[in-house]
Amino acid sequence: MKVCLVRAPLTLSKYASASPAVPPIGLAYVAAMLVHDGHDVSVVDSIGEAIDEYIPFRDDTVYRGLTLEQIVERSPAADVFGVSVMFSQDWPLTRILIQKLKDRHPHSLIVCGGEHATAESKGSMEGCPELDFIVSGEGEYTMSELLLTLDQKGDLSKVSGIHYRNSAGEVLHTPKRARVKSLDEIPWPAWDLFPLENYLSAGHGWGVNRGRSMPMVASRGCPYQCTFCSNPQMWTPRWVVRSVDDVIAEIKFYIEKYQAKNIDFQDLTAIIKKDWIISFCQKLIEENIVITWQLPTGTRSEAIDEEVAPYLYASGCRNMTYAPESGDLEVLKRIKKKVHLDAIIKSTRAAVRAGINVKYNFIFGFPEDTYANIPSTLWFMWRIALVGVSDISIAPFSPYPGSELFFKLQREGKIPAKLDDAYYMSIPFSDMSKTVSWCENFSPKALNRLRNVAMMSFYLVSWLTHPLRPFRVLTNLLTGREESRMDKALADMKRRMRLLSSKKETLNPGSVSPF
Repeated sequence: MKVCLVRAPLTLSKYASASPAVPPIGLAYVAAMLVHDGHDVSVVDSIGEAIDEYIPFRDDTVYRGLTLEQIVERSPAADVFGVSVMFSQDWPLTRILIQKLKDRHPHSLIVCGGEHATAESKGSMEGCPELDFIVSGEGEYTMSELLLTLDQKGDLSKVSGIHYRNSAGEVLHTPKRARVKSLDEIPWPAWDLFPLENYLSAGHGWGVNRGRSMPMVASRGCPYQCTFCSNPQMWTPRWVVRSVDDVIAEIKFYIEKYQAKNIDFQDLTAIIKKDWIISFCQKLIEENIVITWQLPTGTRSEAIDEEVAPYLYASGCRNMTYAPESGDLEVLKRIKKKVHLDAIIKSTRAAVRAGINVKYNFIFGFPEDTYANIPSTLWFMWRIALVGVSDISIAPFSPYPGSELFFKLQREGKIPAKLDDAYYMSIPFSDMSKTVSWCENFSPKALNRLRNVAMMSFYLVSWLTHPLRPFRVLTNLLTGREESRMDKALADMKRRMRLLSSKKETLNPGSVSPF
């Protein structure tokens, strides 16, 4: 069959300081599977084809990439269009894109997949009559079987993991598909179909810019069940890891084919098994593979200790993110974040001593948070600053579809049973002065003040105890070198300010900040 895979643009607040442009690894995996099956596959990566374009949308948001009209123009006629929508804030725009694709290609079938499509399958189908199918969870084998069934005019009810419409227009769904057990059997991402050089040559990626950066995953899923995360809906709590040899072989391939200098591992939870990560590091060292690698999306600390950390650095790991979300024991228990604070401090100390740049992620404003929860988190932030953590980020809590807290707020009537655009459009605002507060004890302004106090106090302690750090940040900003997430945020801000000076009025200069 002729298949066109489309990556929708990214929706973000025009006040946002950073909006990483990252090659779409999920879509690239699906493309590889369909090519393997013998389908005629084309791709329209709307972000990769217009990385520095920001188009006004609505409610102080912009979208990054090609215009919707350009996407439709560049989408060739196909039997099936596969549209990826990872984040819920992108759904209102993606819905319009699907409608425009259907107008242009009325006889083509449109399939949607990704995190949002999985979490809000029925709602997306009901809210977009132009959408024919949704593929839930891991998409490779489900999409493959769906296309085979369509080609053979088979029974759709036999395809696990899809939503579809019957002859009466009712939305039906089949049982969830079992998780992929052997990741080594899935073809590597079909990057040759994507405008990859646009990302690589301009230093775009999820992590700190340390050269031409390729995205990779060494594992899928997460065994933990944090209440704010949609992982259980998308992946289930099952963690599956690839073989060390397969990961190493892919890295070698990227070095040879794309002159990769850095790998951004986008795993939900990369380091769980100590023996796996030691074996991986030893293999990189033994084979003299010259590459840096990062864990920008966060990892667990349990397997990282005084033995493991030196292996990480020696094999090329330069940046790592921990995500405890809070330093308060009551909050951690409530959100089911199984983190032992003293243990994570010990792990952090080992990583910093080894030479790894460490960042921490926090979330303020969980529904039951109170002022009594703040001092312990501030104290924890000061502790990690003393240990040597370079950067922190503090995001407002947002109830993502598919998460336990989302369903709880929905049951309480605080989120409508049928989601509307007002809900979706509240998600992109991470600056807290614009976002919705889901905590009765804090207004958005109060949360913003708390965030500012926490950020300033962390950096005050960090820079007083590491007095060369602010000068290094300034030097890196002037020279274009990136070593930390602060460096990356400032570089992104600098890039956007250049866009502003070139009369791109879709961005707001007064609100750009490195945080």
